[in-house]
Amino acid sequence: MSTQNILFVDDSKPLVQLFTDHMLKKGYKYGFLTAANGQEALEILKKDKIVLVILDIQMPVMDGLQFLAELHNRKIWLPVIIMTGTDLEISEKKFSEYGIVDYLKKPVFFEDLDKRINEILKRTENKDLISGISIFGILQVLEMEKKTGIMSLKIGNQDGKIFFKDGKVADIEAGGLSVDEAIGEFVKPDMEIKKINIEYINHLRENKINKSLTQMVLEAAKDWDEQNKPQ
Repeated sequence: MSTQNILFVDDSKPLVQLFTDHMLKKGYKYGFLTAANGQEALEILKKDKIVLVILDIQMPVMDGLQFLAELHNRKIWLPVIIMTGTDLEISEKKFSEYGIVDYLKKPVFFEDLDKRINEILKRTENKDLISGISIFGILQVLEMEKKTGIMSLKIGNQDGKIFFKDGKVADIEAGGLSVDEAIGEFVKPDMEIKKINIEYINHLRENKINKSLTQMVLEAAKDWDEQNKPQ
């Protein structure tokens, strides 16, 4: 039987070493693997059994957000704890709804990390975790990290782009769909986002959206429910 491993993805060599030393001392029944960026982590996922990913966001080559997008694209469903230096204004429940099971604010204290790991692995063993990184989870982390760039994806049957600036969704482009129509596509139960690509580009797209992502999605979901109530 292959060893089950926890994968720690961070480009800070001192932190990786501290993490590895700490985990070995704790005597977990899992193995521990490390990667310096998302690309290395994907290579590890091809050949090793991973039960949990602990993920930094700011990394070279492929950062944490691009790694999350690749997990989605490859349909690799794993519990993910993200680490961030940003102050968070989002609840743990909301993160888990989006497929990211937890977060830790840097600097990370090992006693907090131990607690989160134990809780998540226990829930995983009991099959009590939702799976799959969603588009909204990735957008929430983009907002949290105040990123600027363009996300390319299919919206309905259209080739679409979501323009974000300093973490906020500035505009959505999807063929002839309006912004509201594009958001409406996201909340349909049969909407399948097959592939996501994130580029960090200082685009010149003006901000045409004055609502938060959460507000737009909630309004679209309410409209869809009203329009599709059983008669």
